[in-house]
Amino acid sequence: MRIAVPKEHTPLDHRVAMTPQSIKRLASDDVQFVVESGAGLGASFTDDEYREAGAEIVQDPKALFEGADVVAKINSPVKREDGTDEVELIPSGALFLAQMRPHENADALKRLAERGVTSFSMELMPRTTLAQRMDCLSAFSTVAGYMAVIRGAEAGSKFFPMLTTAAGTIPPANVFIIGAGVAGLQAIATARRLGAVVEGFDIRPETKEQVESLGATFVEWEEASDDMQTEGGYAKEVSAEEEEREQQLLADHIAKSDIVVTTALVPGRPAPKLISEEMVKGMRPGSVIVDLAAETGGNCELTVKGEVVERHGVLILGQTDLAASLPVHGSLMYGRIVSVLLQHIMNDEGKIVIDLDEEITSHGYARRKCEVSAMTGTILISVYVFVLAMFVGFEVITKVPPTLHTPLMSGSNAISGISIVGALVIAGMGQGTMFDIIGMVAVIAATINVVGGFMVTDRMLQMFRRDTDTN
Repeated sequence: MRIAVPKEHTPLDHRVAMTPQSIKRLASDDVQFVVESGAGLGASFTDDEYREAGAEIVQDPKALFEGADVVAKINSPVKREDGTDEVELIPSGALFLAQMRPHENADALKRLAERGVTSFSMELMPRTTLAQRMDCLSAFSTVAGYMAVIRGAEAGSKFFPMLTTAAGTIPPANVFIIGAGVAGLQAIATARRLGAVVEGFDIRPETKEQVESLGATFVEWEEASDDMQTEGGYAKEVSAEEEEREQQLLADHIAKSDIVVTTALVPGRPAPKLISEEMVKGMRPGSVIVDLAAETGGNCELTVKGEVVERHGVLILGQTDLAASLPVHGSLMYGRIVSVLLQHIMNDEGKIVIDLDEEITSHGYARRKCEVSAMTGTILISVYVFVLAMFVGFEVITKVPPTLHTPLMSGSNAISGISIVGALVIAGMGQGTMFDIIGMVAVIAATINVVGGFMVTDRMLQMFRRDTDTN
């Protein structure tokens, strides 16, 4: 089996998918690695280290991808600076491992599927004990949470710890962490190590013990219930009314904080807006907001994706490179994750076996996620058209006088004829058994209506015909 490791060409990302250590763990007579020259330099791994680990180093991207059974990357395929399209380079039949983000990269997934490439989205690993060692989302959230506090401290105007100096005692900084997931807990731990007074908030009451175990004060929310967490371990999206009460609680704590770190995310949805412009106005000048949700819209109304802005005397950090800002340790973690996953899906002969009924591979199989997403969109469109057709039909029939109902039958025949065409289209879409059944039922119902309409119309016309026998 041949495993290709390309260089990352996403701006500000110097990580690499496989490190010399992870390659050394897997390399054998049955498993060969080929690494693009310079792929690990941004993470301080030289080409010589890869050679010593047993990997082949190549310069030409086409030679790198050619004949690869597995391609391991950190980010989804991109167009390189020289115009080379990575989607076109990945050979048919290969397994592609990366953070694909299916909801954002549906076009890339479609193109890969058309080329016969199996895509595996690394960030979709289930939050289970078995998959814990393959969870890259938690690994990179750890990096992001740590760096959020470091950058917040750098941008702030205060010491974090309490200091006793000849010039007097300096009080510690107040840090408020919103969201107690992996990133939030790492941010709390880092801020506490730096000596700050830390408060943590999360709508999930079960996180209270975790926050307090790190030495922070947990901000209680009376609206919280035991049903505020999804099966995957994420916080559920709250209603507009609950969000308003949540913001009222947050406003007081934000106003007295020197550094605020927000980590609230809802998978597949825009980030919830937790910090309004009025809250920012209420903060002391020189305060800092670090928005880890900037990639999906931000938890603060004033966040600008990828930028650092100052609003009402408050610095708002919307940088999106935090998870990639420690390339050495980020690469080491991701390399271990990829190697564990490969060992999980590799058989004794060194060949990849994808079992879609197995818990881990069924979650990460990005092509299936894309297909499900596309099917969901098709169903919604079909339901919308169906409801609209019912509304139009109801309005037409109810507005016609009863005396015209029978003459109207001919018109309804034409409408039903159009319905048959639409039903045949639905049945022939190839979207699965459910669509086939719905389409056939619609064809039968519309056909009955057409035939019945013509029979009734013909009977009505017979009533107006002159009986030639009586003349």
